[in-house]
Amino acid sequence: MGNYFGYYYHIMRPPRPEKSAIDLYSCHISESDIVVEAGANMGIGTQILSDLSAKVYAFEPNPYSFRLLKHFARNAKNVVLFNTALGDHLGQAWLHLGYDASLSSAADSLKKMSGVRYTNAVKVSMTTIDSNNLNPAPTCFVLDCEGSEVEVLLGGEKRISSKLVKTILVETHILQDGSSTLADVKNLLSKYYYEMSEYVDSDGIPWVIAHQPKISITDSAQA
Repeated sequence: MGNYFGYYYHIMRPPRPEKSAIDLYSCHISESDIVVEAGANMGIGTQILSDLSAKVYAFEPNPYSFRLLKHFARNAKNVVLFNTALGDHLGQAWLHLGYDASLSSAADSLKKMSGVRYTNAVKVSMTTIDSNNLNPAPTCFVLDCEGSEVEVLLGGEKRISSKLVKTILVETHILQDGSSTLADVKNLLSKYYYEMSEYVDSDGIPWVIAHQPKISITDSAQA
């Protein structure tokens, strides 16, 4: 019954996109980009990405959030929805359902994050970016996946190494054991010569902003 009322509450009072998300995406995503969005949730960011880019592949594992995502993205002709988690292997996983009071938002996670109260878990399917036949091919990754960002990147390494993915935006997190995903994300992307910077959003959460250099290391050496 709670989900029933919660669903219609969100339908009647849809959350508005945050200005910081609009500013971040607008600076780094172009109208020709093909975007993979990991952790679409209810579709707030999906709506921004749909307006900015040519196509969005939006992945959301939580069946309740996915129902809202389908509703809010119903008129976006350039959005393809997937009700599954992204990770580094195929199979199933437990999605821990949580609420972060400091952010007044849901914080569902496969790994559990610091400062989040988890009340339940649901078994969800898991896939990888590389195992999906995404056509046209992605040129941009946007990861807001609550602690699983390294695993999602590992599951997309073939596409990353192909050099077709020009831009990667990753929200990083602190896990329950106190470790941060920030350094691991940067170390992984540095293997592929991405130029990186950090951006702190309005909630104080650090993002990694990664772009392929316009001239590759190999090209400059040959020149």
